Amino acid sequence: MAMSKTMLPSVLLLLLAALASLLWLKTYKIGTSLFTSFSPSSITTTYPSSSVFLKKFNAVDNARTLNIHMVPHTHDDVGWLKTVEQYYEAHCNDSIDTRGNVRGIITTTIQSLLENDARTFVFVEMKFFRMWWMEQSDAIKDSVRYLIANEQLSFANGGYSMHDEACAHYIGMVDQTSLGHDFLWQELGYVPTVGWQLDPFGHSATQANLLTARTGLDALYFGRIDYQDLELRQARRECEGLWDATSSSSRNGSDSSSTNSSETDDRFDPTIFWGLTGSYQGNYGPPDGFWYDVLTPDNVPLVGMDEPQRVERVTSFLRALQTQADQTLGNHVMVTLGSDFHYSEAHYNFANYDLLTSMIMMYQEWNVIDVASMFGPDYDQVNVFYSSPGYYTKQKHEQAKQRREHSSSANQDFKSTSSEASVDWSTKTDDFFPYSDGPHNFWTGYFSSRTAFKRFERVASGFLLAARQIEAKAVATTDGADASGIDAGNTSCLHALENALAVAQHHDAVSGTAKQHVADDYSKRLQAGLDEAAAFVAHKLKRVMLEHPALDIVDLEYCQLLNETICEVSENVTRTSDRPLIVVVYNPLAYKYASIVRLPIAAGTNYQVERLDDSKEFLPRVQVVQPMLDPRPNLVGGQKHVLHFNTGNLPAAGAVAFRVSKLNRTKSATIGSFESQSQLLATQRGLGDKGKETSIAISNEFLTATFNRSTGMLEHVDASRVALDLEQTTPEQSLLPLLPANGKANFIKTDVGTEVHVAFKVPWVHQVTRIFETQPFIEIEYTVGPIPIDDGRGKEIVTRWQSNIESDVTFYTDSNGREFQERRKNHRPSWNLTTYEPVAGNYYPVNTAIYIKDKTNAMFILTDRSQGGASLESGSMELMVQRRTLVDDGRGVDEPLNETTGGMTAYPPYGNASRVGDGAVIRGVHRIMVGQASNATRQARKIMDQVFAPPLVFVGSEATDKPVAFRQPSFSALNNALPPEVMLVTFARLASDERNRTSFRLRLAHQLEDGDADEPQSVTVDLTMLFTDYEVLEVSERTLSGNQDWDDYLERRLTWTKKQEMAAKRKTPPTKIDPTNIKLQPMDIRTFHVAVKLITDVE
Repeated sequence: MAMSKTMLPSVLLLLLAALASLLWLKTYKIGTSLFTSFSPSSITTTYPSSSVFLKKFNAVDNARTLNIHMVPHTHDDVGWLKTVEQYYEAHCNDSIDTRGNVRGIITTTIQSLLENDARTFVFVEMKFFRMWWMEQSDAIKDSVRYLIANEQLSFANGGYSMHDEACAHYIGMVDQTSLGHDFLWQELGYVPTVGWQLDPFGHSATQANLLTARTGLDALYFGRIDYQDLELRQARRECEGLWDATSSSSRNGSDSSSTNSSETDDRFDPTIFWGLTGSYQGNYGPPDGFWYDVLTPDNVPLVGMDEPQRVERVTSFLRALQTQADQTLGNHVMVTLGSDFHYSEAHYNFANYDLLTSMIMMYQEWNVIDVASMFGPDYDQVNVFYSSPGYYTKQKHEQAKQRREHSSSANQDFKSTSSEASVDWSTKTDDFFPYSDGPHNFWTGYFSSRTAFKRFERVASGFLLAARQIEAKAVATTDGADASGIDAGNTSCLHALENALAVAQHHDAVSGTAKQHVADDYSKRLQAGLDEAAAFVAHKLKRVMLEHPALDIVDLEYCQLLNETICEVSENVTRTSDRPLIVVVYNPLAYKYASIVRLPIAAGTNYQVERLDDSKEFLPRVQVVQPMLDPRPNLVGGQKHVLHFNTGNLPAAGAVAFRVSKLNRTKSATIGSFESQSQLLATQRGLGDKGKETSIAISNEFLTATFNRSTGMLEHVDASRVALDLEQTTPEQSLLPLLPANGKANFIKTDVGTEVHVAFKVPWVHQVTRIFETQPFIEIEYTVGPIPIDDGRGKEIVTRWQSNIESDVTFYTDSNGREFQERRKNHRPSWNLTTYEPVAGNYYPVNTAIYIKDKTNAMFILTDRSQGGASLESGSMELMVQRRTLVDDGRGVDEPLNETTGGMTAYPPYGNASRVGDGAVIRGVHRIMVGQASNATRQARKIMDQVFAPPLVFVGSEATDKPVAFRQPSFSALNNALPPEVMLVTFARLASDERNRTSFRLRLAHQLEDGDADEPQSVTVDLTMLFTDYEVLEVSERTLSGNQDWDDYLERRLTWTKKQEMAAKRKTPPTKIDPTNIKLQPMDIRTFHVAVKLITDVE
């Protein structure tokens, strides 16, 4: 008798139940004595441990089969609702967040992988993994190495954290990635091949180009894109594709006309593969209902279900996968099995996912589920197995390769109807900003959240760049093992700062999206790292520059708080004694330039400033300067005097010492209104009705700025054959300037230029505009806070500038400090935007600069930290400088952004989490530049670098009545300065190489983009001339993070385009590096490892 189709499942269920009892079920206790750092559970559970149907990396090359890659992973925020250490420990601060226990996540996952070699897992955040690794025995470390060799354990991204892509500067992104990559290579010999940016709230062109392609990664996966973009991609089967972000500005029409011209190596095409995670549903977890983790008990586990329930669950899972398969091209899909802090009891996760994977294959084989009808007409069957992002990427690459081969085939009978022949992915050339998850849910406010921390991170990053140079110089000029800053364990004295900055790049740190106590912890660890590094650098500067480092200078300290007009050494010494100050100014940039030092002092007498080297570039070497009384309100320590002096050209990557001493004689002080200044570099001209002198023009060698005489507000700028009308506007009447009682704004003459102080109708806003010599920009310093909340309303403070530039609501913002991206109001390059939020929906991240232009003129605003910016009207630009909110936004943090000076009380149940003290006060600087549209960006880029890495000011005092005995009152870490187009991104001493040679890591960046000048030029650098005390022995080019040889990477990298494939087929021999002829094209960044030998040791 024939068995009907309706009877078949019932009979099979009985057979399967019996088979399961024989093949799968096994009783064991969670935990093992090998993992001494894991506290075993006392619960005995019945879990499936193995199955003949459970496999890994088992893709089949059959167009009628859908390959389903099951990728277990955990997403472990390096701080968010809890601090780093609280998330690492088990049950720490559970009253805030029950998630965490990263130690347990790693421990139980390693154990689970060892129990079944079909299982796989991907880990990301090296900050946590390093913490765990340092606790383990050699036996456990060997087990980890075995799992890596067996391809069960893999690492994606490999950075210390999963960095933010909106608010992070590219140098911080590179540094934190390199720190993680160095750890993986040194401890495990591992090189990541895939980017994994699951959680950041938007994705940048710099991430695709520099932090993926240039870093040696073949693909980039992430979870979040705008909901409108997502819906269209789902419908068009474009949830995966190719991304070429290098020349995005040229395609957008900003400044460039050539494609990929920024790459020196013609074998290199930066196109990468990108894909969405979370089954293309806007996240990074499995389909709904299949979040099997102890944190998600509402997702009923498969383990323990009866067979009809399991069939229903498997069917539901496959339906979700059928939907996912219809939203991309090709017969491979990836299912991300995990989410925030999942796998703390990994046996539970793997038991359920083992069972799900095995039962899909078993039900299909026994025809319990009709897969063909479910997935038809594209597929007849499914193939489910454990996988990794790297393996999945290789399968996608194979399909791209097959597509190219089919496309070029002479076989005219070929029909492109198979799955494998349909993977002709679209190529994205812009970025994924801004991000929204609903019509009124734009994630753009965080561009300006915790703006003080954003500035702190930038200050620390610039300091680290300089400190590495000083560490390297100190090695060559002092005796003794301690001089290098590298201890016997090959650990730099700068590691604490490197570690803290790497954590600060996390997408809930520099973004400002963590809870208040976590933000405080980020600041605390950053300050601790900076204090340690500053003490080391001050010590090394004395060793390099002084004959008697321990005797001649007292308390040489880094003046970190000059933006707050605070320098304890200079204030204390000038208050209590007549001892001269010794001021050491270090220039981290690789070219010479002059800067202005603003030094707070306690006494208002005149001072003599003497440059102590014999440089002929700055005359006179001795200046008599008069301090000004700073009129700004609410200064820490009360009103104080400020001494201004021009440094003259500072050495490239080098320092100069100055002696600042009091003079007995006095000079007539004329502090006050404009009329009292006798030698002011300024003119008055009558503007307005009836010839009244209503405006004042102030000039330096670069520009002339015209101000309203009464309000002190800027009205007009002339520079470089450009004339612009300019007005600072606000729709809020309370933020209008306050008219002084005498009808005149406060114009103050200093020894280096003019300051214009403006008060506003509200007492919590103050602004200073500076026109200083040597500076080709107008400096706008704003002080905001405490923002009042007495009316029960939160506030976001915006500064807006209106000009007569006909920009037609098109503007440009930098991508993490690199290429500029064209933006346009109510427009997205990738789809037709439906506008619901005309303001929030047009804000973009501004890391260093925003500008507008027309056919003739251009105007830039350079920022000193990341902020949100927009152009909502033709000729206008605006930046959000501070925000204080009273209502949570419902996106996970569960508290408003209400920063106060005293922090907050404990969280429930120990307190009520109330704010203490007044609202925060922040101070920042915008620099306004104007120029001709054709090449204005060239000058702006130099200033962008100077803002990121400004001169460091160290101040001490002479210890005795005798002048300090200098070994060298100035020095440069370089033999020759680099061209101003080139930034020395990294000049860091590495641990000794395998041949015990001293070696350095150099990163050189060509800072110009195609279009920054009429004819942007390549630049040639001689590496041998960068080392003052060494002979260069060997040079090798590396990927951006330094963990791979560049030629080796090009040899093994996956090819996604015809250009990449043709370059690979040429089999070009490895590039012979000529260290005297390193060529950089516009926007190039190249990384080198340089082995050297002290010249005195060369035979």
